[in-house]
Amino acid sequence: MEWSGVFCSANEPAVIIAHSNEDWQRIWQTIGKPAPVTDFGKFFAVGIFLGTQPTGGYTVSWKAQVQGSKVVVQYVVKKPEGMSIQTLTQPYAVRLFYKSGDKIAVLVER
Repeated sequence: MEWSGVFCSANEPAVIIAHSNEDWQRIWQTIGKPAPVTDFGKFFAVGIFLGTQPTGGYTVSWKAQVQGSKVVVQYVVKKPEGMSIQTLTQPYAVRLFYKSGDKIAVLVER
């Protein structure tokens, strides 16, 4: 499952990895919406907050792979192309991943 949007309360870039309901609630408090019910026995979540951007049109693209006992989550920030909303935005993306390893690495691909 995946969620994204352009307005939240995160003015600075941040990454939050959620292994528990407490972390999950923190992600959704930052977004300003109620947290969906999630089974943290099966999943973990990553929340990407891009901070304040000068326009709309910023998105996050995800990749994930298992490397031994480690799950590597990569994301790419895509900048707007063409016309976009001309207002300050605080883009975010949240995604659930299946637990398949003991360690998690989150990498930004530039």
